[in-house]
Amino acid sequence: MTRLKNYNSGMFVSDCVAGLVTASIALPQSLAYAQLAGFPPEYGLYAAILPLLIYACLGSSRTLVVGPAALISLLIGSSITKLAPQTTQEYIGLGVNLTILTGIFLSLLSLLRLGSLTTFISKPVISGFTSASAIIIASSQIPVIVGLQPNSGLSFKDIAIFTATHLNQVNSVVMTLSILGIILLWSSKLLLPALLKKLQLTGPIALALSKSSPVILVIISIILVTQFHMQDNFNIAV
Repeated sequence: MTRLKNYNSGMFVSDCVAGLVTASIALPQSLAYAQLAGFPPEYGLYAAILPLLIYACLGSSRTLVVGPAALISLLIGSSITKLAPQTTQEYIGLGVNLTILTGIFLSLLSLLRLGSLTTFISKPVISGFTSASAIIIASSQIPVIVGLQPNSGLSFKDIAIFTATHLNQVNSVVMTLSILGIILLWSSKLLLPALLKKLQLTGPIALALSKSSPVILVIISIILVTQFHMQDNFNIAV
């Protein structure tokens, strides 16, 4: 209640811009995270929206990232794949059960005040885990970048073997679009803020635009796929 008493229109505008920036980044990311886990893309949106709404009411941190993440998505995909589900519905059911169990265990850890156990994990272990996960996440996207469709939950070795044995099936159009998308995302970190500065755009609007390159890329790709019927003409998965 104290925060609401001191809340003003300036804070409201800042919060709206922050929400817009976060949503513009979370939208394409959540779609990608769902595919990393082996789920249909729309499930990434479900997983991104509901936790945020719940945490806004119950959470205490103003900086904690809530929702799906790349590493968790890979762990979910690899765990479910080992159970060899036969249908998509069975795969989704196993994923739902896994997330419910995970939530129960995390709730128990919180109730028992066992969060301090993380202090006993050494920094080299955390660093190694983070570095290895980054390599696995990056390698898992190599087949997708060149137009291949591997199964979810593959290890680094399996991904390398799959890519090497399916090089004859590389889709040059998909690879071109992927490379152009990477260039756009990479260059926008430097070029877009500089362009906005030249146009003398500052404040919340400039901040929102400078962070909007993922959404711009999604919009451009939708237009290209729609106008040139790439799903039928170039066998691009949509």
